[in-house]
Amino acid sequence: MLFSRNKLKPYFSFTNNRQIWRLLFSAKGRLIIEERDVDKKLAFFNCIELESKRIIFKDYTFDEKFWIGIEAVHNELIYFHHYTKPDMPYHKGIIAFDIELQKIIWQNNELVFEFASGSSVYASMLKFDGKKYFKLNHLTGEIVEEFENDSMFSSIKKESEQTVQFDGFIIPYLTAEMDEVSQSVFNSIIKERSITGSYEYAVSDNYLLCAYHLEGEDKLLTQHFLIIDINRKKTIFAENTGKQLKSFRVETFFIKSGILFLIKNKSELLLFDLT
Repeated sequence: MLFSRNKLKPYFSFTNNRQIWRLLFSAKGRLIIEERDVDKKLAFFNCIELESKRIIFKDYTFDEKFWIGIEAVHNELIYFHHYTKPDMPYHKGIIAFDIELQKIIWQNNELVFEFASGSSVYASMLKFDGKKYFKLNHLTGEIVEEFENDSMFSSIKKESEQTVQFDGFIIPYLTAEMDEVSQSVFNSIIKERSITGSYEYAVSDNYLLCAYHLEGEDKLLTQHFLIIDINRKKTIFAENTGKQLKSFRVETFFIKSGILFLIKNKSELLLFDLT
């Protein structure tokens, strides 16, 4: 853990001054960062090796500059999708992007991604008599099997969902009131301040992490983030993570394998070692 004058400091930061839209992880410890410029209708993708902090690729864009998103990351492949129409939520197409090679290795414009498991991708296609399901080779996109009925596909999907690992993740609670111990520690630090809205908080070992909002005289909100040593009842990190907000901000932080991922001002990612 990195301390300076009894304060915790981030060991890594990342920003392109664009809105961080989504964070995903590969099995080999790569972090994929999706960023968007909503006004200019641009989407950018970045990949960082977390252990070495090496940037694998940065500001990657596609021919379709905005209406594209990520379905999943599996076997060091990122599966992207298009949309049937702009501003519509329905996905269409599968684009398999190799992180190591930093290029698209196959693409199918007709199928819709369902899930990936082992060395296979499972996809669907809407036909006049209902959905049809397929099994694809994850490296080539070749269809290797068409399922005769939905029950076979559903059984494989259910089995796959049971193998998904969330070990090491701590996702904060969003609540109007913390547990008794956490609330007592938090109140001893904040004291007379009046909190607006809910808390986003988590406990990791001896640390209480909390994001909360205060309302100013102009009725705009400021989001604050604290890390508190529970035993000593002392703040070891404090930061404003959002200013002049018109609405409450959530999904500000999470913890994975002892590493805190904190998003500041929607555009800067800070990493802290809590171990």
